[in-house]
Amino acid sequence: MALLVESLQIDCAAVLKQTSPETLTVEHALGLDRAFQLTLAAPLSEQPSSLLTEQAPPEVREALRAQGLRHWLWTASAGSRIVLLLGHRFERVEGISLRFEEDNLAIAEAALCLYEATKLSMTDHLTELANRARLNHLLEENLMRSRRYATPFSVIMVDMDHFKLINDQHGHQVGDQVLIYLAKVLMSNTRAVDVVGRWGGEEFLVIAPNTDLAQAARLAEKLRAAIAASELPTVGSKTASLGVASYNAGDDQESIIGRGDAALYKAKRNGRNQVSF
Repeated sequence: MALLVESLQIDCAAVLKQTSPETLTVEHALGLDRAFQLTLAAPLSEQPSSLLTEQAPPEVREALRAQGLRHWLWTASAGSRIVLLLGHRFERVEGISLRFEEDNLAIAEAALCLYEATKLSMTDHLTELANRARLNHLLEENLMRSRRYATPFSVIMVDMDHFKLINDQHGHQVGDQVLIYLAKVLMSNTRAVDVVGRWGGEEFLVIAPNTDLAQAARLAEKLRAAIAASELPTVGSKTASLGVASYNAGDDQESIIGRGDAALYKAKRNGRNQVSF
């Protein structure tokens, strides 16, 4: 995104995701408020694929001008519910009028295609969480940071209890619905800095930066309680077991994940629906 801003000489760029038929919410941003939301008069699929300042509906113009943008364009992909927004905050800079040209739109559309392809390669298709490849990359980033700066980070392994019974009794479609719901529960009960991903099957991984073992154990207990209190589709109340591990000097991915796995299976052996570390 930084490269896009620099190459187009613009003030901000943001990726917005359609979180409801009429609402776009900032997912990634450079130079734009991360809490910004945009309300559409019509669903994204009914909006033009590209939109310049003068084409925007009044409510869109008002919202974007409230963010300080004087000129903007976006390119939208209704299929993936994603919008790439580019913006100028000024009418003129040092006598040069700022406006978007056709080449800018072509670059923006190419950037959106690249973003979608990159996101697809890093996202679990069922739950829309980070996939195994993305989690491995983020684990390595956190390991490098902890080695260099001696900062803590922790991992939490989450595994649904008796998930095989759900598939056996209700079918894999219901099992998939349960995993999707569980992903939402995990996302709703973690911090913005935490990363939640699908490690494989019914097993999830939470990467918690700047979090020591005691803090991670408290977060894991919060997740356990939230799962146990949830009413899952078709199957009702179910539980999960969680294993926690924190960075130790000399750790690599295999060692920290190994301790998290060992803690998870300790929770399973001790009766499930609990946190171990």
